[in-house]
Amino acid sequence: MESIELDKLLTQYQQALNKAQLLNMQSWQLNLKCFENQQGQKARSSLRPVIGIKIFALLLGFLWVGFLGVLVVAVGWKNPYFSISLSMIMLFTLLAMVTYTWHLTILLSIKYEDNVLDTQTKISRLKLSTIQMLRIIILQLPFHCTWFWSPNWINSHDIKFWLISFPIFLFFTALTIWLFFQIKPENAHKPWLKKFLSLGIEYKNLEQAAFMLEEINEFKKDLVEA
Repeated sequence: MESIELDKLLTQYQQALNKAQLLNMQSWQLNLKCFENQQGQKARSSLRPVIGIKIFALLLGFLWVGFLGVLVVAVGWKNPYFSISLSMIMLFTLLAMVTYTWHLTILLSIKYEDNVLDTQTKISRLKLSTIQMLRIIILQLPFHCTWFWSPNWINSHDIKFWLISFPIFLFFTALTIWLFFQIKPENAHKPWLKKFLSLGIEYKNLEQAAFMLEEINEFKKDLVEA
């Protein structure tokens, strides 16, 4: 009789324990879902200004390229320094616009129902591409120092050209080469590059969104350990 009562108590205890574990699991899943929704909403809110900036940059890029194109056609080869410099600036601007269009496609593809891993992957691709695009944009820097040159000015042996304009061109050329090889994903952790990238709202907001999504993984670990 005592054995039967003991088995009954053990069965009731096991049922109560299973029920408590089930409630605990449901509570864990509910807390995780709420936190995922909250962080996901914050992450997507951080990305909205980036979409606006991309659209504005594309519109501005079209106007800028159109303006430079008119100048190049108007001047032609009367001044090769002017035409070549502006053509190269147009080329790098167009490359940036193509990249911005691709970025915009990725940003618009991020939906509320996407899982965390998919969104993290897309943001990682955007961060990587932003760094690569910056390297391309940097390459136009020396051409901003040569568009006002002319054969007559160079052939006149004007001291202002050889002591001011030409050294400035050499300096920015060397700076461009150095930046091109230093601005790369593996250097993104360096303080100077992080600060440089954070000057733009795009990369800064991408970092914020990535951080908010990473907090979901940390929250999962805390719940498991608890």
